[in-house]
Amino acid sequence: MSDYDVGWVNHALDGRDAATTALTSLQIQPCQTGHYGQDVARQILTCWRGLLDRGLVTGRLDEDPELPAVSTLHLDDAAAIWLLAAPDQAIAWAATYDRTYPGALAAAGIPPEAYADEHAWITWLATTT
Repeated sequence: MSDYDVGWVNHALDGRDAATTALTSLQIQPCQTGHYGQDVARQILTCWRGLLDRGLVTGRLDEDPELPAVSTLHLDDAAAIWLLAAPDQAIAWAATYDRTYPGALAAAGIPPEAYADEHAWITWLATTT
């Protein structure tokens, strides 16, 4: 059983309400993306805020201003789970996805220039519509 599965089991063992919450909302922290450090966590949180603002993910973000790496996104839904990855990974996934499904990202509201590089991705997500 993976750490991920153990987390779900632990939620289920905490009682009926906890199990219901576990099934309706996935909780993720910046440190779970495989990138560590407060500066990287701030970048990831900027991206998550932008994804929420643009409706590409739904949920609630509980931010810890002093320790951004332990902030928590309570994710209800995502257009694609890879959108939550660190910027370097997200743009790689976006480019691959666009090659496989040409035009699908643009149809979802993600223009090709948004995933041209990490800076473009962060800037696009930091700019609300």
